[in-house]
Amino acid sequence: MKQESVLFSEVYNIEASEQDDWFNPRLDRDTHLCIDPFQVFKSKDPFFSNCRQKFMNFFRCAFDVASKIGEVPSEENKKSGNLPSKYKRLIYDTLRFPEVEEVCLGFSKHTTGGAGMGKDFAIKLSDALINLSKQSSSPPKHFEQIEIFTPGIGKDKISDATGNLIKKELVHYTRDICKRLSIRDEHLKWNAVKNYDFDFERNEWDDQGFYLPFNPFNNKPILLVPKAFLREIPSISSEQFYRFIKSKENEQLRAKLNSELHDDLEKYDLENEEEEKEDDSSISVKRYVLNYIEQDPEILNEFINDVETHPDSYTQYNFEKDTKNIIKLPRAIKEFVDKNPLPRSTYSNSEEFREFLISLILKLKQFVEDEQFNGYKHLWEIHEVDSDTDNLAEHNLRFRSQLIVKNLVEELIGEYCYQSKVKLKSESGLGKNPVDFKCSLYKEKALFIAKTIGNVNFDEDALKKLTSDLRKGKVRFCYYIVFVHSSEAFEKLKEAIQEIEKFDLQDLFFKLVIINSAQERDLDILSLECRHMTTQKEVCISYARGGASGEIVDKLCKILKEKNIDIVRDSEELEYKDSLKNFMQRLGKGKCVVTVISDKYLKSRYCMFELTEFIENGRFKERIVPLVLEDAKIYEPVEIIEYIRFWEEKLEAVDEAMKSVKLANLAPNIREDIDLYSKITRTISEFIGHLRDFLIPPIDIHENSNFEDVVNEINKILSR
Repeated sequence: MKQESVLFSEVYNIEASEQDDWFNPRLDRDTHLCIDPFQVFKSKDPFFSNCRQKFMNFFRCAFDVASKIGEVPSEENKKSGNLPSKYKRLIYDTLRFPEVEEVCLGFSKHTTGGAGMGKDFAIKLSDALINLSKQSSSPPKHFEQIEIFTPGIGKDKISDATGNLIKKELVHYTRDICKRLSIRDEHLKWNAVKNYDFDFERNEWDDQGFYLPFNPFNNKPILLVPKAFLREIPSISSEQFYRFIKSKENEQLRAKLNSELHDDLEKYDLENEEEEKEDDSSISVKRYVLNYIEQDPEILNEFINDVETHPDSYTQYNFEKDTKNIIKLPRAIKEFVDKNPLPRSTYSNSEEFREFLISLILKLKQFVEDEQFNGYKHLWEIHEVDSDTDNLAEHNLRFRSQLIVKNLVEELIGEYCYQSKVKLKSESGLGKNPVDFKCSLYKEKALFIAKTIGNVNFDEDALKKLTSDLRKGKVRFCYYIVFVHSSEAFEKLKEAIQEIEKFDLQDLFFKLVIINSAQERDLDILSLECRHMTTQKEVCISYARGGASGEIVDKLCKILKEKNIDIVRDSEELEYKDSLKNFMQRLGKGKCVVTVISDKYLKSRYCMFELTEFIENGRFKERIVPLVLEDAKIYEPVEIIEYIRFWEEKLEAVDEAMKSVKLANLAPNIREDIDLYSKITRTISEFIGHLRDFLIPPIDIHENSNFEDVVNEINKILSR
């Protein structure tokens, strides 16, 4: 499948490099970075030289209006709309910042859109300014300080506000970049830019139109942003303040803070050490920093002073190292998903949903483990560079954190579900919490747990809690994914598996998935044995029962089982009164299908039904492993025509018999048989043609080599 162009450089067919001063955005969704006002203030770029003064003027204007309001309106008045006119002007005309979709930055999952700074956030900001006006005659030196004090305002809202305030400058910066890149106005599109500039006389925003690059994914203009402005979090923020406090010596903290508060900090760090804080602008972080400010009001000024006097410590995001996998990992996953689509894009029942989940797991393993993609490299970072080479093996590497492992699982599974039109509720829970999967036909809940070996806990109490939580949450499907990053971790996993083997998970569908993310690519993951191990390798066998075909299948199945490859075969899968049709349809959807072609097979209604299902599910040439017995006559045109005639005669016989009865008396399955015979007649010649094109050794050669070539081909298909 051709990869879709999603980067600005790809859409406009221009060369982009890491040396460019502008950020090359992905246009179909947000890149999880924000525009940091402090980085804007530091800039020496002439396009942005007046921004600091512009910010100060804007918030001085908003602060003056807020100071004249006097009191924050009551919640009752806010709900009823009974608000002072100045308050209304402040929240509707001045402080209502929309999402700056033009920059493609933010924290949306599969879009460039977001809530922006709508009415609720404008109200929060207005209330904060009113309260600050009671304490001071002037606004804070840095407007982003407000985020530290205001619940509900985080890094994304600060970025939105900043993007709006510098939008005029971004417009002209983008047009200058287009000139540099020789993108002329005739290749651009006339677009209205909302909130282009703020009119200080009228205290409201103006819109204006320009020729700008056009984003085909959201039908909005594109605004390019200097790399120097981008950070994971703003320099002045609750999280950065938290890190500042944490960096101070323990003795110094104890001298300033009471012992109980210091113990809370240590406890909080311990609880979050492995999982890491997924949203560092969360209420919990703000609660801690506000407690510190109450204990020591001057500590905030110390932090602001540290930012101002040590600007080199607060720098732009390092795009080259990309330690948080914000840039390279999503782009690598997008490329992988485009080239490796799922065999199934929807499901209608529990069994099909399970197959869908297994497909996701197999794709995850393929991305991380397959040498063609080497996704495991995204889980390692260069700790110290000892040479100039690009070969990772020659660097001192360090395995990344538990959070990065979770992010990889969330990103890959989320991308596949998005492309398959499967909606996810609470997608950020992927890798940690239960998530609802919903397509047009079926809805089900599943839990993917992504762990590094140091975080695996299979003791009895942990498993009891897990199973109890699953049942309470009505979660039937659980995949426990362990990323093994070293031989030492591999040995620890063996011990952990011994613990889980003892535990009875009863009715829950629990599967343990082991993924080799080590630099040592020869770890023998397949040697691990556990009854809870997921069905990672499953082969469907399609053949005509009895005779030589049955003997061949018996021999092959024995060898496959020794290789830890699971087999779907009628004699092992079907029980009394099971649906033959459902089983044959399942065979047809298999990722890898071994077909034992014999004369009996080519004349069997059941075998040919499996074959037509297999062909209709697509890419059958990539999924088939054919074995051809001597009695299958597929190489001479006259003999092939005999098979076509055989099915034509079947069809004609049924057609003729139908004329002797009333159509109303015929059961639907008779009509299905006619359709099947017609389908077989149309496809058998094409299928045999493909078989003749394959290089297929005689069956005795396969038997003499213990089916070595067959097993190798099966492994190749299953690893895709």
